[in-house]
Amino acid sequence: MYQYKDLREFREEYCQEITFKNVTIHGNADYKQELPNSFNVSLTPTSLKRLQMAWIAVTSGVDMSGTRIRSYDVKSSLSGHRVKDARILISQIDQNHVHCELQCFCVQSICCFISELRLHNSWFGRD
Repeated sequence: MYQYKDLREFREEYCQEITFKNVTIHGNADYKQELPNSFNVSLTPTSLKRLQMAWIAVTSGVDMSGTRIRSYDVKSSLSGHRVKDARILISQIDQNHVHCELQCFCVQSICCFISELRLHNSWFGRD
């Protein structure tokens, strides 16, 4: 999985991180196992730009927009825990705030993790 990252024409370093601490679990989770209580999403300049474009769509009148995030850019609070099909959805809460929702699936149990947070519009580079 990581070998493809080195084949890019321009290697990108992480430029921004978002920590999602409010995690809900949907589906067939094994509650005897330890479950994650947070996810850290590392964004490259390209993924940050896609998220900013989604925010522009929301400020232009779209109810909800989002972008996919590479699974290896999402780190669980549990060591060795992997996710797949990660995405961030955003919607406008009020004039100054954005609702961000991380959705991803557990590789082992196929349960869905959803985590939400509230960001100020200035986080996206515009007030």
